[in-house]
Amino acid sequence: MSRQAIVKVWGLQGENSEVGPTMPAGSVQTCLRADACQPCSGSPEKENEVASYTTTEQSLIDVWEAHTAAEFAEHSADAAIATMTDHPSLTHVPVGTGATGCEAVRRFYAEVFIPQAPPDIELELLSRTVGQNRIVDEFILHLTHTLRMDWFAPGVEATGRRLAVPHVGIIHFERGKIASEHIYWDHASLLLQLGVLPENRFPVMGAEQCARLKDVESPANELMTKWE
Repeated sequence: MSRQAIVKVWGLQGENSEVGPTMPAGSVQTCLRADACQPCSGSPEKENEVASYTTTEQSLIDVWEAHTAAEFAEHSADAAIATMTDHPSLTHVPVGTGATGCEAVRRFYAEVFIPQAPPDIELELLSRTVGQNRIVDEFILHLTHTLRMDWFAPGVEATGRRLAVPHVGIIHFERGKIASEHIYWDHASLLLQLGVLPENRFPVMGAEQCARLKDVESPANELMTKWE
């Protein structure tokens, strides 16, 4: 399956600089699904607008998109590890899951990450910054928690709940291959959505925190009781 069937780019803005072009929130949307790889819906008039990257920057993007396609579309640990260096590392920062070293990362993908990805998992890309040997993606992970996901919420059995969790991924490259992945998310928000944290007890937002990432006119300061 070609990556063109997975990725749709809309309305990139920004000029090349030492850190590369940056896309504003909402300008790019990527949908990688385990059960079907179809682009998410968006603004039809922007569908044919294409981002402007240097050849080097585009080569990094191609490797990263091949990597995520291997994980979420092909379900292939071997294909994923083929995009990485001889000694890669993967770190899910909030919970410390991942691995270091080619065989350890391949095993983590094969035995933990890929089998524990629900069939309806989706990555909605909000923004992307490409620099020298680095990509920074801001995205929302959408899924139904139908499986125990120890890489994401260790020890929490399937709840059947629908989740939407903003993420930031920092991907470092060496010699054109992925050397490390640092993946961040708001774990308190995840635990609230899973029902592990009780509602209305802590100053934590659930899936509603995604709203202002997609629409800056959405309500703000909802947890600030004294805000007027």
